[in-house]
Amino acid sequence: MKKIIIDTLPEDYNDGLKEKIDLINPQRVKGIKKRETCSQFAVSVYASAAVAQLAGEYLGKKSTDLIFDKTVTGKPFFKDVNDLYFNISHSFLSYAVAISDSPIGIDIEVIREVNLKIAERMFTENEKEYVGNDTVRFFEIWTKKEAYSKFTGKGLGEKFSSFDVLLPPLADNFTFEIKDGAAVAVYFVS
Repeated sequence: MKKIIIDTLPEDYNDGLKEKIDLINPQRVKGIKKRETCSQFAVSVYASAAVAQLAGEYLGKKSTDLIFDKTVTGKPFFKDVNDLYFNISHSFLSYAVAISDSPIGIDIEVIREVNLKIAERMFTENEKEYVGNDTVRFFEIWTKKEAYSKFTGKGLGEKFSSFDVLLPPLADNFTFEIKDGAAVAVYFVS
């Protein structure tokens, strides 16, 4: 089982904010309140509500009964829930969430101008050649690397240049799409 939601914060996000907050365990809401801006808070609430609602439906539980937690490396999980995995990502006003009965990683990045020299430090030679001067390809590789590192639970602590997302076996387990101007990659092994 694998379910994914990719969405963008609606313009009138304040109108639905209370409804979304009511879908999340209060402990999670408290953690989200540390966000810097109203829109960052809102996108985190909408993403958290989406994943809690999906998980609650799958488990037959109230979404507010699901307690968000993190491993020491930052990989999210629900306390006292076995065999259900999830991941959340957001970029500006876009967000992506995934739940699965096996480990999963997801990343979303709004496609925008970026310093392509980042690839020199973070990508393998093969990936750098693939990207060239193409911003969309840069975000394809970047989101795939982030999704994989979130799958493993190592997050940004993983040296990105140490693995190539274009080569098997890693390449065989990605999905990638562009939706509403954002690059979205999912790493999942069935």
